[in-house]
Amino acid sequence: MEITTRNLFRLLRAGVLGSYETVEPMSAWKWGYVYHLAMVHGLEVETWKGITLLKGQFNVRLTDSLSAQWENSARHARPAAPTPIPSRVVKKLRRMEEGAPLTAVTSFSVLRAMVTLSQSLLTADRWVRQLLSLAAMLSADGLRLDGEQLEEWVKELHMERMAQLEGVLLTRLVGISEERLPLRLTLGEREREQMLEEIVGTIAATNHQWQFSQGGNIFVHNSSSSAMYWQARHSVRYLKYHPTASIASFVRSFVQSLTNIEE
Repeated sequence: MEITTRNLFRLLRAGVLGSYETVEPMSAWKWGYVYHLAMVHGLEVETWKGITLLKGQFNVRLTDSLSAQWENSARHARPAAPTPIPSRVVKKLRRMEEGAPLTAVTSFSVLRAMVTLSQSLLTADRWVRQLLSLAAMLSADGLRLDGEQLEEWVKELHMERMAQLEGVLLTRLVGISEERLPLRLTLGEREREQMLEEIVGTIAATNHQWQFSQGGNIFVHNSSSSAMYWQARHSVRYLKYHPTASIASFVRSFVQSLTNIEE
Protein backbone atom coordinates (compact mmCIF):
# COMPACT_ATOMS: atom_id res chain seq x y z
CA MET A 1 0.00 0.00 0.00
CA GLU A 2 1.33 3.44 -0.92
CA ILE A 3 2.40 5.75 1.89
CA THR A 4 -0.13 8.34 0.72
CA THR A 5 -2.94 5.80 1.12
CA ARG A 6 -1.67 4.70 4.52
CA ASN A 7 -1.54 8.28 5.77
CA LEU A 8 -4.93 9.09 4.24
CA PHE A 9 -6.53 6.36 6.34
CA ARG A 10 -4.57 7.45 9.42
CA LEU A 11 -6.11 10.90 9.07
CA LEU A 12 -9.54 9.37 8.52
CA ARG A 13 -9.33 7.06 11.54
CA ALA A 14 -8.29 10.05 13.62
CA GLY A 15 -10.94 12.37 12.19
CA VAL A 16 -13.86 9.91 12.21
CA LEU A 17 -13.10 7.55 15.10
CA GLY A 18 -10.88 9.82 17.18
CA SER A 19 -7.97 7.38 17.24
CA TYR A 20 -4.49 8.84 17.73
CA GLU A 21 -2.39 7.72 14.78
CA THR A 22 1.33 8.02 14.07
CA VAL A 23 1.73 9.65 10.67
CA GLU A 24 4.63 8.66 8.41
CA PRO A 25 6.88 11.42 7.00
CA MET A 26 5.96 12.66 3.53
CA SER A 27 7.19 15.27 1.08
CA ALA A 28 5.14 18.37 0.29
CA TRP A 29 4.12 16.79 -3.02
CA LYS A 30 2.79 13.66 -1.28
CA TRP A 31 0.84 15.76 1.21
CA GLY A 32 -0.70 17.50 -1.78
CA TYR A 33 -1.62 14.12 -3.23
CA VAL A 34 -3.31 13.05 0.03
CA TYR A 35 -5.34 16.26 -0.18
CA HIS A 36 -6.21 15.38 -3.78
CA LEU A 37 -7.47 11.94 -2.70
CA ALA A 38 -9.51 13.54 0.06
CA MET A 39 -11.10 15.90 -2.46
CA VAL A 40 -11.83 13.12 -4.95
CA HIS A 41 -13.62 11.06 -2.29
CA GLY A 42 -15.37 14.04 -0.69
CA LEU A 43 -13.50 13.64 2.60
CA GLU A 44 -12.14 17.14 3.14
CA VAL A 45 -13.93 17.55 6.48
CA GLU A 46 -12.93 14.18 7.93
CA THR A 47 -9.28 14.44 6.89
CA TRP A 48 -8.99 18.03 8.17
CA LYS A 49 -10.36 16.88 11.54
CA GLY A 50 -7.64 14.23 11.53
CA ILE A 51 -4.97 16.80 10.75
CA THR A 52 -6.27 19.03 13.54
CA LEU A 53 -6.12 16.15 16.02
CA LEU A 54 -2.64 15.02 14.96
CA LYS A 55 -1.06 18.41 14.15
CA GLY A 56 1.28 18.21 17.16
CA GLN A 57 3.22 15.38 15.49
CA PHE A 58 6.53 16.24 13.87
CA ASN A 59 5.57 14.44 10.64
CA VAL A 60 2.30 16.35 10.15
CA ARG A 61 4.04 19.10 8.21
CA LEU A 62 1.91 20.82 5.57
CA THR A 63 2.93 23.95 3.73
CA ASP A 64 1.06 27.08 4.79
CA SER A 65 -0.70 27.28 1.43
CA LEU A 66 -1.86 23.64 1.50
CA SER A 67 -2.99 23.95 5.11
CA ALA A 68 -5.06 27.03 4.28
CA GLN A 69 -6.50 25.37 1.17
CA TRP A 70 -7.42 22.18 3.06
CA GLU A 71 -9.07 24.12 5.88
CA ASN A 72 -11.01 26.23 3.39
CA SER A 73 -12.17 23.12 1.51
CA ALA A 74 -13.36 21.55 4.75
CA ARG A 75 -15.22 24.72 5.72
CA HIS A 76 -17.06 24.91 2.40
CA ALA A 77 -17.58 21.20 1.76
CA ARG A 78 -21.07 20.22 0.64
CA PRO A 79 -22.96 17.16 1.88
CA ALA A 80 -22.21 14.12 -0.27
CA ALA A 81 -24.92 12.98 -2.66
CA PRO A 82 -26.34 9.56 -1.80
CA THR A 83 -25.03 6.61 -3.79
CA PRO A 84 -27.78 5.50 -6.20
CA ILE A 85 -28.92 1.90 -5.78
CA PRO A 86 -30.48 0.03 -8.74
CA SER A 87 -34.26 -0.12 -8.60
CA ARG A 88 -34.34 -3.92 -8.58
CA VAL A 89 -32.14 -3.94 -5.47
CA VAL A 90 -34.28 -1.24 -3.85
CA LYS A 91 -37.34 -3.45 -4.39
CA LYS A 92 -35.60 -6.43 -2.80
CA LEU A 93 -34.56 -4.35 0.18
CA ARG A 94 -38.08 -3.00 0.61
CA ARG A 95 -39.44 -6.54 0.57
CA MET A 96 -36.88 -7.64 3.15
CA GLU A 97 -37.61 -4.68 5.39
CA GLU A 98 -41.34 -5.35 5.29
CA GLY A 99 -40.77 -8.96 6.33
CA ALA A 100 -38.15 -8.22 8.97
CA PRO A 101 -38.99 -8.71 12.68
CA LEU A 102 -39.04 -5.60 14.87
CA THR A 103 -35.92 -6.82 16.63
CA ALA A 104 -33.95 -6.69 13.37
CA VAL A 105 -34.33 -2.96 12.62
CA THR A 106 -30.70 -2.20 13.44
CA SER A 107 -29.51 -5.23 11.49
CA PHE A 108 -31.43 -4.05 8.45
CA SER A 109 -29.84 -0.59 8.70
CA VAL A 110 -26.42 -2.26 8.64
CA LEU A 111 -27.48 -4.38 5.65
CA ARG A 112 -28.52 -1.26 3.75
CA ALA A 113 -25.16 0.33 4.52
CA MET A 114 -23.43 -2.82 3.25
CA VAL A 115 -25.44 -2.68 0.03
CA THR A 116 -24.59 1.00 -0.42
CA LEU A 117 -20.88 0.29 0.06
CA SER A 118 -21.11 -2.60 -2.40
CA GLN A 119 -22.71 -0.35 -5.00
CA SER A 120 -20.07 2.34 -4.41
CA LEU A 121 -17.30 -0.20 -4.95
CA LEU A 122 -18.93 -1.55 -8.11
CA THR A 123 -19.43 1.88 -9.64
CA ALA A 124 -16.24 3.47 -8.24
CA ASP A 125 -18.38 6.09 -6.58
CA ARG A 126 -16.39 7.47 -3.61
CA TRP A 127 -16.43 4.14 -1.80
CA VAL A 128 -14.18 5.30 1.03
CA ARG A 129 -16.96 7.55 2.35
CA GLN A 130 -19.41 4.64 2.40
CA LEU A 131 -16.82 2.47 4.13
CA LEU A 132 -16.46 5.08 6.88
CA SER A 133 -20.23 5.37 7.22
CA LEU A 134 -20.55 1.61 7.76
CA ALA A 135 -17.61 1.66 10.18
CA ALA A 136 -19.24 4.41 12.24
CA MET A 137 -22.41 2.31 12.55
CA LEU A 138 -20.46 -0.76 13.65
CA SER A 139 -18.48 1.27 16.19
CA ALA A 140 -21.58 2.54 18.01
CA ASP A 141 -21.82 1.60 21.69
CA GLY A 142 -24.42 -1.02 22.50
CA LEU A 143 -24.81 -2.20 18.91
CA ARG A 144 -26.58 -5.54 18.69
CA LEU A 145 -26.96 -7.37 15.41
CA ASP A 146 -28.88 -10.47 14.42
CA GLY A 147 -26.08 -12.38 12.68
CA GLU A 148 -28.30 -15.18 11.39
CA GLN A 149 -30.78 -12.75 9.86
CA LEU A 150 -28.00 -10.72 8.28
CA GLU A 151 -26.44 -13.83 6.81
CA GLU A 152 -29.80 -14.86 5.35
CA TRP A 153 -30.30 -11.44 3.75
CA VAL A 154 -26.76 -11.37 2.36
CA LYS A 155 -27.28 -14.77 0.74
CA GLU A 156 -30.58 -13.63 -0.76
CA LEU A 157 -28.75 -10.68 -2.32
CA HIS A 158 -25.88 -12.96 -3.49
CA MET A 159 -23.44 -10.74 -1.58
CA GLU A 160 -21.54 -13.40 0.39
CA ARG A 161 -18.21 -12.74 -1.31
CA MET A 162 -18.72 -8.98 -1.32
CA ALA A 163 -19.49 -9.08 2.42
CA GLN A 164 -16.12 -10.78 2.97
CA LEU A 165 -14.37 -8.04 0.97
CA GLU A 166 -16.13 -5.35 3.00
CA GLY A 167 -15.01 -7.08 6.19
CA VAL A 168 -11.40 -7.02 5.01
CA LEU A 169 -11.61 -3.30 4.18
CA LEU A 170 -13.22 -2.52 7.53
CA THR A 171 -10.59 -4.34 9.56
CA ARG A 172 -7.48 -3.40 7.57
CA LEU A 173 -8.27 0.18 6.57
CA VAL A 174 -10.53 1.52 9.32
CA GLY A 175 -9.38 -0.64 12.22
CA ILE A 176 -12.73 -2.22 13.08
CA SER A 177 -12.22 -5.34 15.20
CA GLU A 178 -13.44 -8.62 13.73
CA GLU A 179 -15.77 -9.04 16.71
CA ARG A 180 -17.73 -6.00 15.52
CA LEU A 181 -18.11 -7.13 11.90
CA PRO A 182 -21.68 -7.93 10.81
CA LEU A 183 -20.54 -11.32 9.45
CA ARG A 184 -17.60 -13.53 10.40
CA LEU A 185 -14.53 -13.39 8.16
CA THR A 186 -13.71 -16.82 6.77
CA LEU A 187 -10.72 -15.86 4.60
CA GLY A 188 -7.09 -16.78 5.17
CA GLU A 189 -4.42 -14.14 5.74
CA ARG A 190 -2.98 -14.39 2.24
CA GLU A 191 -6.37 -13.95 0.57
CA ARG A 192 -7.15 -10.96 2.77
CA GLU A 193 -3.91 -9.27 1.75
CA GLN A 194 -4.56 -9.93 -1.94
CA MET A 195 -8.06 -8.45 -1.67
CA LEU A 196 -6.78 -5.40 0.14
CA GLU A 197 -4.00 -4.64 -2.33
CA GLU A 198 -6.26 -5.16 -5.32
CA ILE A 199 -8.94 -2.74 -4.13
CA VAL A 200 -6.74 -0.12 -2.46
CA GLY A 201 -4.61 0.05 -5.58
CA THR A 202 -7.55 1.67 -7.37
CA ILE A 203 -8.34 4.27 -4.71
CA ALA A 204 -7.59 7.17 -7.05
CA ALA A 205 -9.66 5.70 -9.90
CA THR A 206 -13.19 6.81 -9.15
CA ASN A 207 -16.03 8.08 -11.28
CA HIS A 208 -15.57 11.41 -9.57
CA GLN A 209 -11.89 11.32 -10.53
CA TRP A 210 -12.89 11.39 -14.18
CA GLN A 211 -15.22 14.31 -13.50
CA PHE A 212 -12.59 16.00 -11.34
CA SER A 213 -9.98 15.74 -14.09
CA GLN A 214 -12.08 16.25 -17.21
CA GLY A 215 -14.87 18.54 -16.03
CA GLY A 216 -17.62 16.36 -17.45
CA ASN A 217 -19.27 12.97 -17.16
CA ILE A 218 -17.14 9.85 -17.06
CA PHE A 219 -18.00 9.11 -20.70
CA VAL A 220 -17.17 12.24 -22.66
CA HIS A 221 -16.75 12.68 -26.40
CA ASN A 222 -12.97 12.70 -26.59
CA SER A 223 -12.39 9.91 -24.09
CA SER A 224 -15.37 7.59 -24.35
CA SER A 225 -13.24 4.66 -25.52
CA SER A 226 -10.65 4.89 -22.77
CA ALA A 227 -13.36 5.47 -20.18
CA MET A 228 -15.30 2.46 -21.39
CA TYR A 229 -12.19 0.25 -21.26
CA TRP A 230 -11.53 1.51 -17.75
CA GLN A 231 -15.11 0.72 -16.70
CA ALA A 232 -14.88 -2.73 -18.28
CA ARG A 233 -11.68 -3.53 -16.37
CA HIS A 234 -13.22 -2.20 -13.20
CA SER A 235 -16.30 -4.40 -13.61
CA VAL A 236 -14.15 -7.47 -14.28
CA ARG A 237 -12.27 -6.82 -11.05
CA TYR A 238 -15.49 -7.25 -9.06
CA LEU A 239 -16.90 -10.21 -10.97
CA LYS A 240 -15.58 -12.62 -8.35
CA TYR A 241 -17.14 -10.61 -5.54
CA HIS A 242 -20.58 -9.88 -6.97
CA PRO A 243 -20.96 -11.29 -10.54
CA THR A 244 -24.51 -10.27 -11.46
CA ALA A 245 -24.18 -6.79 -9.99
CA SER A 246 -20.82 -6.22 -11.71
CA ILE A 247 -22.28 -7.09 -15.11
CA ALA A 248 -25.35 -4.97 -14.49
CA SER A 249 -23.15 -2.04 -13.44
CA PHE A 250 -21.13 -2.22 -16.64
CA VAL A 251 -24.25 -2.47 -18.81
CA ARG A 252 -25.71 0.63 -17.15
CA SER A 253 -22.44 2.52 -17.73
CA PHE A 254 -22.35 1.35 -21.35
CA VAL A 255 -25.90 2.56 -21.98
CA GLN A 256 -25.09 5.88 -20.33
CA SER A 257 -22.00 6.26 -22.53
CA LEU A 258 -24.08 5.75 -25.66
CA THR A 259 -26.54 8.38 -24.46
CA ASN A 260 -23.71 10.88 -23.87
CA ILE A 261 -22.17 10.16 -27.25
CA GLU A 262 -25.52 10.79 -28.96
CA GLU A 263 -25.80 14.09 -27.11
